Amino acid sequence: MRYLDFSDNNRKSVVPIRIKEARTARGYSLNDLAEKLDLTKQIISKYETGLVKIPIENLIKISELLDFPIPFFYKDKKFTLENSSEGITFFRSLRSTSKKTKISLEQNIEFMKEIYSFIQNYIEFPSFDIPEDLNLNYKIGIDDDYIDDVALKLRQYWGLGSGPINNLTNLLLKKGIIITRIELNSEKVDAFSKLTSIGVPFVILGSDKDSAVRSRMDLAHELGHIILHSHLQEHEFEKNYIVIENEAKKFASSFLLPAEEFVKDIYTTTLDSFVYLKEKWKVSIAGMIVRAHSLNIVSDEQYTYLFKQISMKRWRSKEPLDDNIKFERPNMFKEAIELLIENHIITAVEFLDNIGMGYKDIENLCFLPEGYFENYIENINKPKLKIIK
Repeated sequence: MRYLDFSDNNRKSVVPIRIKEARTARGYSLNDLAEKLDLTKQIISKYETGLVKIPIENLIKISELLDFPIPFFYKDKKFTLENSSEGITFFRSLRSTSKKTKISLEQNIEFMKEIYSFIQNYIEFPSFDIPEDLNLNYKIGIDDDYIDDVALKLRQYWGLGSGPINNLTNLLLKKGIIITRIELNSEKVDAFSKLTSIGVPFVILGSDKDSAVRSRMDLAHELGHIILHSHLQEHEFEKNYIVIENEAKKFASSFLLPAEEFVKDIYTTTLDSFVYLKEKWKVSIAGMIVRAHSLNIVSDEQYTYLFKQISMKRWRSKEPLDDNIKFERPNMFKEAIELLIENHIITAVEFLDNIGMGYKDIENLCFLPEGYFENYIENINKPKLKIIK
């Protein structure tokens, strides 16, 4: 990582917002960073707004502390929250999740958007593909029938029929939704999403979760927000948070477990029968029971009894088959980068220079294996031996 390489930057100026991005990405407040650097909060703020030019020695300190390479701070910024009409970032999280945590995680979407825009110069990604009239009659607090109808119409538009979706991640990638899985390092956040100003939805899932089916439900939940709620204003979301979260939860259930086919599969409402169905539908046992209850297949008494059994068997944190059902892999960025580098469209070094971030951050966001860039560059630089006899 070229922390002290100024060769490309000595005729450029630091882009102030990059200091803020690096700080927020690492979860630092202005006060946190000021204390670490033995500076004032006010001077850090002036660095970030460009009111004061940052001395190179302080830039080096920030680079090393926040683990961002020096070239990152000189990289031009095409998109900023200040000059674009960004939508809401929807967090599948507890209400108590701090604003600082959310801002830190949200910065990953900004980085992904930049990576996407660079790769798009060489590779055509699928366009976001949903019917224009899919959600015309939505209003906050809409009834369950409306949400069921939207989920069914989307399945029909995408030609999914009414059976299980084998790989939800690949389906949504094919339909123009960009997805990645990263370690969120937060017990309070499972996933988050945004329909960005460039017209592309981004979803980030937590890789530090231990259940593939719960991760699929998180993804379907974020799809619900993208379909139902992307047009809402921030104040509407804040005021109606619980209602809107429940609507996304309802959409996810309806989309993954369409009533027509799911009902046919329920011959009995014993817990063991839902274990069997889990393998087919790739939805958690608890999630299927909730859906069955909403469809009046499971009575209130049965619902209570089944969840008491789940608690007694200690299935709330880990269910049967959780170790058998594999996590879906969002490989689109990974495959795009490999395609560009391995076909000599650009080199790994050129890619890193254009993105500006460090190896680990890019590997994390693009679902690349740890050490991908170091190994790739190391192999290229190895002396090539040739047999002459």
